[in-house]
Amino acid sequence: MNGKKHIFWGEFEETLHENGDEYGLLQINDVIAAVKRNGSPTALFLVADAAKGEVCLYKKEGLNEVCLLRTDLHSPDTDSLLLEIDKNCKKSVAAPQNSAGDKSVFVPQYSAGGKTVFKLGQVWEGRSYADLINKIFHKQYKQYMRSTLDLAQFGGKGIAWIVSINGEPHGMGGDLWINSMVGDGEIIEEKYVGDNRAKIRAEFLAGREITFADRLTFQKDPDDTGNMYKAKCLGYYTLKTFDTDSLLRVWERRSESYPLTLK
Repeated sequence: MNGKKHIFWGEFEETLHENGDEYGLLQINDVIAAVKRNGSPTALFLVADAAKGEVCLYKKEGLNEVCLLRTDLHSPDTDSLLLEIDKNCKKSVAAPQNSAGDKSVFVPQYSAGGKTVFKLGQVWEGRSYADLINKIFHKQYKQYMRSTLDLAQFGGKGIAWIVSINGEPHGMGGDLWINSMVGDGEIIEEKYVGDNRAKIRAEFLAGREITFADRLTFQKDPDDTGNMYKAKCLGYYTLKTFDTDSLLRVWERRSESYPLTLK
């Protein structure tokens, strides 16, 4: 394998690894690698042709091999490759359901424009809360304790909201909230049940941007097994109503997907 081919395979495998390991490569030889999904081979394979200076993504259909995408070997369009791999794998195989005990971890699909599309149902799992945030947003936090992240740094609007939504009180410093999903999750009710009601009421009345910010929402411990380092994307929510007496905010899902530019 010459230097340029080695660089492509290594960099592409690293890209797959950084984005959650849903996809991987099974190296056939120096030129060809099959695409794996969740550890199992798929009908897709990549050919790195040094003579033509291109990488081709192929799909086996019976006895035929169909070229799905060509890109430059030396500066490959990895966003498009990832998008095409994701699209074709999920055409033929439905994504497994994340029931209790299911260890499958899904990652965002990529668009050709370089955007990472976060979608309802995607799941991430980390070794710690900081590791979970790092995997979702490609950050490198050593320690991260807040439940919100400003989306402006990714070209988005509002915040990422990573919280427990199980009807049980959660929080710290005397500030406790109960988050509950209504129906299939189209609505999330967030009620304050902590000790600092006067402070929270003042925040509601002041109408601070962070208090009522739109939010890309992630549910911690989606399988209700106690794993607080696992999170599922629920979609993008906006404020529907709020009440300054009961200290209730009601969030409504406006979109099942939301694109961000991750670095």
